[in-house]
Amino acid sequence: MNADGSSGFSTSDSTGKTHIGQYTDYISADSSDPSDPSRYTWTKIKGEKGDTGSQGPKGERGPQGPNVVDGNTSFGNGFETVGNNGYATVSIPASSGSQWMRIARLAGGGRAHARFILRDTTSGHHGIAVFEAGVHYSKNPYINLTAYGQYSSTGFTNARIVYGDTYDDAYLEVYVTNDSSRTQTLSFWMTDNIQQPGWTGQNWIAGGMPSGFSTFSRGLTADDATQGTIDLWRAPNTLEIDGANLRAKTVTADSILVNDLSSISADLGTVTAGNLTTNTFIDVGTNLSVGDTIVMGSAGDTGTKDILFFYDEDARPEGSIGNVLYTYIHASRSSGGSESVEVAAKDGLDLWGGAKVRINGGQLVIGDIGGLNDLIVTSDTVNIDSPITGFSGGVNISGDLDTSGDLYFNNNAIVSAGSGTNTDHIWHDDGENAWHLVSDGSYKSRGNTKLVVGEVVTTGTETGFCGIGAYSPYTSVGKMLAGYVVQFRSKKDYVPSSVSLSTRSTYGTYEYTADITEDGFWFYIKNDNTSTNYKYWRGNYTV
Repeated sequence: MNADGSSGFSTSDSTGKTHIGQYTDYISADSSDPSDPSRYTWTKIKGEKGDTGSQGPKGERGPQGPNVVDGNTSFGNGFETVGNNGYATVSIPASSGSQWMRIARLAGGGRAHARFILRDTTSGHHGIAVFEAGVHYSKNPYINLTAYGQYSSTGFTNARIVYGDTYDDAYLEVYVTNDSSRTQTLSFWMTDNIQQPGWTGQNWIAGGMPSGFSTFSRGLTADDATQGTIDLWRAPNTLEIDGANLRAKTVTADSILVNDLSSISADLGTVTAGNLTTNTFIDVGTNLSVGDTIVMGSAGDTGTKDILFFYDEDARPEGSIGNVLYTYIHASRSSGGSESVEVAAKDGLDLWGGAKVRINGGQLVIGDIGGLNDLIVTSDTVNIDSPITGFSGGVNISGDLDTSGDLYFNNNAIVSAGSGTNTDHIWHDDGENAWHLVSDGSYKSRGNTKLVVGEVVTTGTETGFCGIGAYSPYTSVGKMLAGYVVQFRSKKDYVPSSVSLSTRSTYGTYEYTADITEDGFWFYIKNDNTSTNYKYWRGNYTV
């Protein structure tokens, strides 16, 4: 507003005005023209800006304002935000089973890397797992667990990446275990999703394994923390030490490959190993203790295997049997497959433990041996070159024959005594599938003797003949006519549940069975007509 009111004049709005006007006239009636600024006397009420004053005292600090970076926050060109992060929470009812649940997807192959935080706030659980997961065009998937903690347990135990060919989708899934006692509350955050196109968060949907896909898995436990980083740091399954010392309390490895190892100088204590392979000489200075078995040879081997004993010179593997040595164990196998074992003792072979010789296979060849008290043979054949005390060129047993295994006769007979047509024996006929007991008969003739035992009990079925008849004086049907006990030919080792009857001939009767036992049953008939005459039933029973 200017000094004469000609600009910015108003009688109702004083906002931003610099002058005030006073209306003056000498007419007793009301003002005739109050909107005319020339009728006012104007006075300036706002002065010019003065000089800056001196600094005042410092005031008290106010409260902290909000520090929020959200969709409304703007940044300069020097700051780039990381987008496509994610978050989701799920409640899993107690009735749900254990399952893989999907939390991220990489669409159409490509590249993905992000950091994931899993949280379990379920009552009684309480836990967290932090890991990084990524894959690049379905190659070299990884999951690096960097942090893990829990109160008692967590609902998540494993994570896996499901991937296929180069341009197939890939999925990040978490294995959720069932808790039948409560609803589980699980959450995940996805951050640092920096690759392109990157992971896309999924809201805990059901996971799965498409046909032809593969998986990379990592346990979500304290033992698995940082293992993924170690896997990336080292060559797979390899620990390389070049010109340095190995300091370790425990070394666990599937295999240790050494190209050139001159010696190991150490107090090894107890060494547990799988296969020890060498083409050279292993020198054991004093005693070699083997718990169970010494195994030599390989598939298709036709060479010789020797255990050599040295006394007057240093042991060496190239010693020759029969020349340098007189005491040895020599095993060989020919190209035709025959096998033999030779034992040599320079000054005699002593057998201790009651002078027993046990042969579990092959042949036992006995030369001139006298005074042999006990020979136990479980081999196929026994060849005796000369008479032996107690054997006389054969095997004569005056005491008991004890065997803890089977006594196999190769379909021959057990002969009690006699010969020719007066042979007492037992034999089995494969044609009839029957045993024959023969007294004073030819070898393997049909059974002809009696069997005297306390009781014979059978297990199979039995068919026999039975029947009964009687005169009926009754003029009404259904009257009991007669009955008797049918004795089985042999007692059963069970009680039959029923007896089946088959008719051969009958007149005027109904046939019945009752009171079935392992020894027999009660059989009876009733009349089936009103005539007073003789009635009967004859037929077979089967149990």
